[in-house]
Amino acid sequence: MRFGIPDKLSLVLLAWTFAFLLPWEYGVPGIVLFLILPFACRPFAPVSDQARKYLRRFFVYATLLASVLVLSNGLLIPQGPVRFTIVHLSFYQGGFIFGLTVSVRLILLSLSILVFFTSIHFPDFARYLESLGLPRSLVSILLLTLFFLEQLPHRIRQIFTAQEARGAPVRAGLIARSRAFFLILSPLVLSSIVESVERGVALELRGYNRPTTMPGSANTSGAAGFWRYVFLALSVLIVGLSIYRWLLN
Repeated sequence: MRFGIPDKLSLVLLAWTFAFLLPWEYGVPGIVLFLILPFACRPFAPVSDQARKYLRRFFVYATLLASVLVLSNGLLIPQGPVRFTIVHLSFYQGGFIFGLTVSVRLILLSLSILVFFTSIHFPDFARYLESLGLPRSLVSILLLTLFFLEQLPHRIRQIFTAQEARGAPVRAGLIARSRAFFLILSPLVLSSIVESVERGVALELRGYNRPTTMPGSANTSGAAGFWRYVFLALSVLIVGLSIYRWLLN
């Protein structure tokens, strides 16, 4: 079974349709599907160990986020009957449902995007965007931004270690960590500016401004894939049913 970039984008669109237009109960199977896809379907497998690490971290953060949202909304929104009480704190059913709705939608939206980007190579994505007719400058800006965000945690750790080696009290407590934030921010911004200038000069020296296209950027995919049609048809069907229900109400 082969899934190209258009097929994966169509699946992401279907997931977003589920998240925005259907009740939260329908989003739970979507979350389960995207949790299984990276391990059960080879085209959706992470392309690197770092991508696999991002997925594992997301599982932990998503569980914590859902728990906090459900409990906090169950406590702060007094709607419906009381489900249970802990130390004179009442948790309401209406708040639980609202928290579940928000958490399921957020997790489904972010998980679908994460699975998409961890299962593709950025050069392939750049060639696909260029095949759609997007300007090379816009494609380069997008890819460089994604690369910068990917390298940002590593750079922060490097600056953090360097400041600690110079004797800065970056681990002494909350106040020290707050001060260390400004010690990290300045070199991070300056190094990013210097690297951007150097990267721009390197691209110009390599003939970036010449009116050429990247190898393989032509659209040679031919007819659209079967799965692309299926996902797009389901998305259109869900949108149509949602509009029909809205008109009836």
